Amino acid sequence: METRMMADVRSTRQLRADGMDARALRRAVGEGSVKRVRRGAYRPAGEIGLRDEHRRLVEATIGELQPGTVVSHASAAVLHGLVVRQGALQRVHLTRHGRGRRNQTVHVHPAPLLDQECTSVRGIPVTTIARTLADLGRTEELRWAVAGLDDALRRNLTGPSDLAVAVERARGLPGIHGLRAAIPLADARCESVGESLCRVAFHQWGLPAPVLQHEVNDSRGLVGRVDMAWPEHKVLVEFDGKVKYSSLVRPGETPSEVVWREKRREDRLRALGWQVIRVTWDEIFSAPEAVCRQVAAALWR
Repeated sequence: METRMMADVRSTRQLRADGMDARALRRAVGEGSVKRVRRGAYRPAGEIGLRDEHRRLVEATIGELQPGTVVSHASAAVLHGLVVRQGALQRVHLTRHGRGRRNQTVHVHPAPLLDQECTSVRGIPVTTIARTLADLGRTEELRWAVAGLDDALRRNLTGPSDLAVAVERARGLPGIHGLRAAIPLADARCESVGESLCRVAFHQWGLPAPVLQHEVNDSRGLVGRVDMAWPEHKVLVEFDGKVKYSSLVRPGETPSEVVWREKRREDRLRALGWQVIRVTWDEIFSAPEAVCRQVAAALWR
């Protein structure tokens, strides 16, 4: 199977064919004009995102794959465009039947793979979306497993029946209990990673499950659709991410006008008796217990 590499990733052999010998390559790396992706693979220097950096690392690794080895886990998630924890991108994740191994750049997971659990992305052999999500469910923290499932379901990249088959095929593999815990928590209505992390934190804290994307109305009509709500307690949680606010900007509107509009919306919610709790990235990452205590206090108030 032919792999179409990113145009800016070049092997040592290709660079030599272009006239760059070993001494010139070392000098270019030392000067910072060329960046080493991994042994035998280089790209022009320049800042790129972590996911793009990992994609290049995957493609630079493909030439060394043994027959039957498939890109999997977090690396497959990157190729499929799925939500994945950034800390999982330090190595290229691969799966093959046989012995596993792990070093600074590669983690080979030993597990059987059926033909129907494999596909290709840009010519790269990779686990299917359902199998990738199942692998992440077995190996990642519950909150990140659910975040990936939520995102895939919301974008119709897979469905409950495909996931049920993937869970059945994963029976007996390490971490299957984590996967089985994640599947019931997945919800296609969840619209962001932050909301997924909040929901899992609430679940682990023992709080009742919120209603997602709940619409609130007053005498003037629709006040808004809120991220998470407990209508019987008139408590709601809004996850505040920078991306969310940027998406709210209307044509010709300034950021300050967005903030003012959101304030007026919140005033209408509070006038109806709603308790509004806003959660930021920093809070859900560094102090999820404090967020849960705040929500619990509001619910039982």
